[in-house]
Amino acid sequence: MDGCLKLNLMGRYALSAAVFLTWKFKNQSGETNYFPLSALARAQRIPKPFLAQIVQVLVKAGLLCSKKGIHGGVTLSRDPNDITLLELMETCEGSYSRSSCIYYPWKVCAGKECLLFCPLRSEEEILKNRLGKITLRELACSLENHPERIGNS
Repeated sequence: MDGCLKLNLMGRYALSAAVFLTWKFKNQSGETNYFPLSALARAQRIPKPFLAQIVQVLVKAGLLCSKKGIHGGVTLSRDPNDITLLELMETCEGSYSRSSCIYYPWKVCAGKECLLFCPLRSEEEILKNRLGKITLRELACSLENHPERIGNS
């Protein structure tokens, strides 16, 4: 996993759950599916208490919505084409930008001089822009046929 984007545990679980919900977003009639939290936890091998905490964070951020009752559960709050990987990551892990300069830690890392003089800063901006263009739908489609896909049912 050395070449993969490193996410904290909350970020990994949130991404896994969101991709799974993307696969289950609409039923055959085109209606939004609400997926029971316990079934989502089981399908994605996420401890249910931790998933409940993650869902609370994602609901508060407006990425998921939940519904109580017999037909309740969780679902994406918007179309998966409108939710980006960056949005999900920043919800779970905080802002995807450095606050202090790597050369001068007492200075804030921002502004034209950072982009001009620091190659890392410009690369970070490029990566942030790319992550902001990758949608949940795109990510889910790319993983659709992965041989080790979790929750393949």
